[in-house]
Amino acid sequence: MSKFWMSAVAGLLLAACAAPAPQLRDMRTGLLAPCAGARDCVGSQDGGIEPIRYDGPLGEARAKMGRVLLRMKVYDIVRNEGDYILATRSDGHGTETLELVFSQREPGVIHLRSSGGGLFGAGPNREHVEDLRRAFTIAKS
Repeated sequence: MSKFWMSAVAGLLLAACAAPAPQLRDMRTGLLAPCAGARDCVGSQDGGIEPIRYDGPLGEARAKMGRVLLRMKVYDIVRNEGDYILATRSDGHGTETLELVFSQREPGVIHLRSSGGGLFGAGPNREHVEDLRRAFTIAKS
């Protein structure tokens, strides 16, 4: 590989690492962005899918969700702070963005939004969310 291409690849990798993670949550309201007719998006706050429910303290549920995402081995956790988790999932069709908000107003509720990931509409996003819901529900802790 020529020095030019090696430099170009190195530059792209550095730029990707330095790029800030996407923030799709409205920090003023705490709400996730609505799907607003996007073909490849499902969200619980705009009625596209049910939120994930849990029993027990929020902190334990958030820690459990982090472990579940890691065990699934398909998501990369980009941000895990406070009541918010942002993860991505990449395959040959694109990158899906998954956001989870542990509701402060609704105890025991995790609102979510899954968007992107390719040209196949919201079907795969919905399927991925349901896979996550099942994994979270059956996980011991």
